[in-house]
Amino acid sequence: MDRPSLGTVFLVGVIVASIAGRIRPHYAWAYALMSNLAFLAYGLDKSAAVADRWRWSEKSLHWIALLCGWPGALIGQHAFRHKSRKASFLFFTWLASAANAAIFAHLTGFYRWSWQ
Repeated sequence: MDRPSLGTVFLVGVIVASIAGRIRPHYAWAYALMSNLAFLAYGLDKSAAVADRWRWSEKSLHWIALLCGWPGALIGQHAFRHKSRKASFLFFTWLASAANAAIFAHLTGFYRWSWQ
């Protein structure tokens, strides 16, 4: 599965789980808002890189990803072709994504769900 598909599937899954009453709605809102912020940050940073203007720090982009924005970060990397080749940046993006997904699974009890 490619990066934008993974981000999209996760976001849709969180929204569906929220609508189905499996998780609290604030989780869906947090992922939706932070993913939009991440997507916007990647777009603005790419634009700034092309125009040689002030840019978002890599640390800021990683914090946004860690704080529920990783689906939008993965989608933004692909959409803007930005920060998608630098190995050290990708490592920390995937680390933030995995850490956030693990925290989400723990907080929601996702690993114990039964969809029957």
